[in-house]
Amino acid sequence: MSFADKKGITVASGFKLQAGALLDARGQVETIAERDELVTLNAVTAGLQVYVKSNKTMYVYNGTGWDEVSKGAAYSHPTGAGNKHIPAGGASGQILRWSADGTAVWGNDNNTTYSPFKGATTDAAGGAGLVPAPAKGDNSSKFLKADGTWQTPPNTTYSNMTAATASAAGKAGLVPAPAAGAQGKYLRGDGTWQTPPNTTYSAATTTAQGLMSAADKAKLDGIATGANKTVVDASLSTTSTNPVQNKIVKAAIDALTTRFDNLIADAPEAYDTLKEISDYIATHTTEYEALLAVAGNKVDKVTGKGLSTNDFTDALKTKLEGIATGANKYTHPTSSGNKHIPSGGSAGQILRWSADGTAVWGADNNTTYSAFKGATASAAGGTGLVPAPAAGTQAKFLRGDGTWQTPTNTTYNVATQSANGLMSKDDKKKLDTMPQIYFANELPASAPAGSICFLIS
Repeated sequence: MSFADKKGITVASGFKLQAGALLDARGQVETIAERDELVTLNAVTAGLQVYVKSNKTMYVYNGTGWDEVSKGAAYSHPTGAGNKHIPAGGASGQILRWSADGTAVWGNDNNTTYSPFKGATTDAAGGAGLVPAPAKGDNSSKFLKADGTWQTPPNTTYSNMTAATASAAGKAGLVPAPAAGAQGKYLRGDGTWQTPPNTTYSAATTTAQGLMSAADKAKLDGIATGANKTVVDASLSTTSTNPVQNKIVKAAIDALTTRFDNLIADAPEAYDTLKEISDYIATHTTEYEALLAVAGNKVDKVTGKGLSTNDFTDALKTKLEGIATGANKYTHPTSSGNKHIPSGGSAGQILRWSADGTAVWGADNNTTYSAFKGATASAAGGTGLVPAPAAGTQAKFLRGDGTWQTPTNTTYNVATQSANGLMSKDDKKKLDTMPQIYFANELPASAPAGSICFLIS
């Protein structure tokens, strides 16, 4: 049967067709050729859509030809992070684990079941685990101890520091509370709040030490460097302490006299003068030189000593050679003050007193305190820890008001001719070494070099 013979529509008895209605309106054909034959058969009108099965395409008639109906863009699922699908595969009990941004892979689930942690003992470390459940009533004052139990921490209340005395050292403790009005005072070693001594000095006098006055400075500067006051002995003396001491001259003369007397003590009359001895040496040079050579090789006699004997026996020498260099017989003392740090212990523990000179490892007590409260002009302060000094305040001192302050500066400059001040080390050296002038009735035990003494008879 030809395409033309295929009836697109059958009109049943009792139905009426509208004027201009297509008698063979077909919405689906097999091929493009059948679609075009619809035009030949006057079986189309503008706007009629026909689906061609051979190419799976819908066409619409525009009055003169066919237009393909747009199929629309094909859907493409995004593959970026947040749009990726759950991967295929996996096995029972597995979970998805992160692999990259927006990507997961199947993997095994780790066992996250924990038991309570194992407490430490005196000789064994504990083990990681869950915090054990505190019993009813343990929620307010107890804390988890390293042995795995809930305990009340030891009392860490401290008393004030023990003050030092002239014969006993003090002990560590809290800073005592400064009284009202003590905000300008400082904590002293005896545990009291005191005002530091006044270190302001007046000018020195002949009866009291002090600062060098401007007048003394001017006087000292007016004395030439090297100026001296020299005391010279007027007669030979063996006890003089003057800078220019003729006792030195007298001692030299006495020594020469003694040597000369010894020289000629037993000499015959022909050689009892230096002139006679000198003349003899001049005419007997060979004998004199031989005598000098013999005297140069002599050994002085020492009272109580003689020639050595071989008292060092072979047995003693063998014993000495068997002792290593630096060997000693040492036994370490075990008394108080000589005992070693005990072995054992664990992290966080400290050494505690056990007996005289003996310590044992023990837990460290919690010593957490807040800073002490400073005093004001009308209110006393409170005990507590010393507040932390800020960076750069390492030279300051803790004041009673709780702040770190620099005490009043009592540092003096070196004295000048126009202002009082401290004596410089150069001025002190100059003053101490400046020669002096003495008279016989005011001779000191010692005097600077170059001093002069006038002896008036």
